[in-house]
Amino acid sequence: MVDSSGRFCSQPTNGAPELLIGLCYDTDHGCLTVGIERGSSLGEKSKPADTFIKIFAVGEFGNELWRQKTEVVKGSSEPHYNYTATIQLHRPDLDVCTIRIEVWSSVGVLRRRQMLGWLAMGLNSSSPDAQEHWQQMIQGSGITVSKWHPVHPPE
Repeated sequence: MVDSSGRFCSQPTNGAPELLIGLCYDTDHGCLTVGIERGSSLGEKSKPADTFIKIFAVGEFGNELWRQKTEVVKGSSEPHYNYTATIQLHRPDLDVCTIRIEVWSSVGVLRRRQMLGWLAMGLNSSSPDAQEHWQQMIQGSGITVSKWHPVHPPE
């Protein structure tokens, strides 16, 4: 499916927690762009959570290369983050790095942070679909490829 802005995009599938992630690699500038577009079924509809996303780039030996965080989206189980993060990565580094995306909520009066789930793309992808999305991004020649990905429960 192609969305209204011409990007490839799939639809959420089964009511389980999911994130719509956009990936783009600019070979001319050596930049990886990770777009956290929106979430689906994040928390209970009757009591929507305040959520935010943490994004990490991890090297092949587990060393953290970079991290960023979205703003908190208050009171929504279907949040729209519309967040874009960019990291400088040389093309060979795409084969040996992992992008880990974590969904967090702020709960209670003290705003305690609780991880709702995670997904990973790249070297240590969390699913075959995430790995396929990563490969489509590499082959996309600067085109943003957006797909829904299931959020795995915390480990």
